[in-house]
Amino acid sequence: MRIKRYVGRTMKEALNMARSELGEDVLILSTRKLRRGGFLGLFGGEVVFEVTAAVEEHPETRTPLKSPSSSTTRSSGYIKQSTDNAASLYQLREILSKNVKQGESLQQQNKEKSFGGSAATPSELEEIKSMLGNLQRLVLRSKANYPPPYDLLAELLAFQEMEEDFIEGIVRSMMISCGTHCEMNEFFWTQLLETIVSSVKTDVPPPKGKMMFIGPTGVGKTTTVAKLAARYHLDMGIDLMLVTVDTFRIAATDQLRTYAELIGVPFAVAYTPKELSYILKEAESHDLILIDTAGKNPHSEMHINELKAFMNAGSIDVVYLVLSAVTRRRDLFDTYQKMGKIEVTHLIFTKLDETKIFGPLIDLSRISGLPVAYFTNGQRVPDDVKEADPRFLANLLIEEVKSSERRSSDRIEKNGHQR
Repeated sequence: MRIKRYVGRTMKEALNMARSELGEDVLILSTRKLRRGGFLGLFGGEVVFEVTAAVEEHPETRTPLKSPSSSTTRSSGYIKQSTDNAASLYQLREILSKNVKQGESLQQQNKEKSFGGSAATPSELEEIKSMLGNLQRLVLRSKANYPPPYDLLAELLAFQEMEEDFIEGIVRSMMISCGTHCEMNEFFWTQLLETIVSSVKTDVPPPKGKMMFIGPTGVGKTTTVAKLAARYHLDMGIDLMLVTVDTFRIAATDQLRTYAELIGVPFAVAYTPKELSYILKEAESHDLILIDTAGKNPHSEMHINELKAFMNAGSIDVVYLVLSAVTRRRDLFDTYQKMGKIEVTHLIFTKLDETKIFGPLIDLSRISGLPVAYFTNGQRVPDDVKEADPRFLANLLIEEVKSSERRSSDRIEKNGHQR
């Protein structure tokens, strides 16, 4: 790995200098603003920006890995990390940790009055954050030291925000299926698809009984309820009723009432758990009752208890936890852990058309053990909803992995021509 420092009058100039010499796949290790010249570096002089950047050596210049003795190989067949690599990795982690902390305060510092120089713009800060993410993926790739092309596969799956242990399991399985050394050909991608598909559990409950939809605010619960109601009633001819307990959001009841009128099904509003219990008893003649709830803060014990009270008001057969695909991984898992206390039976992932990162969805399904019932990928009622298919979700992820792999290959080829 080549590491160099660049100094410019602006952050953008320093970044451009790094890219010009090291290529578009340059990794930013650190940035800082300093004063050059003047008295003791404090008074007078010029304010400049320093960027420390790194780039992996071109694949053609790397020293080929030699096959170690059987006593030093791992059972999976890839090379054990050397002491020198471990030391380099530790240094990279230290740099990454330091810059993540600096990055958290950089936005605030950027708002303060500059003492003569040009502060970094928001777009430049986002660019630096992205490059730090690239370094983090490089750390993961260096840690495992998989042979090609599995080193690149591990990096691309890490970019999809998959759990590290799961990535290792996928790579091990792929090395058994495809061999230690192989190409990223059609057979390779097919094996990857099958490996991921086997980890995703799906199940679509029969449309009968009482179904409740819960989740945080803004994930599209009401629209999802309307989509399923239209499908069940208009396409399948099921006798159903819509009920809402969402009396907190402005016009929430009017929204679902309008959908009910358009679909042609009865509608009711329950303001308390006692009212819900009464409505459910009166609606027993219907084959299916879909219950919409208010978006709740998963970190509020009071909100969770309110949902529990409504759920206990009737014998609920299916509880869908509705989650948005654009939610950050940590928030996604936090929401599941908090709302999972309400005896969730199935997952629904919404807004798949608004993201290119699908690893957290696969991980949540795998780790929680809950089956995924439906995906939604648009606002149209009732069109943009489909029964969950593990191949559909796995294909979305693999297409993004392929796209990233092509961009990576193009950069390597471009840098090779430049050299």
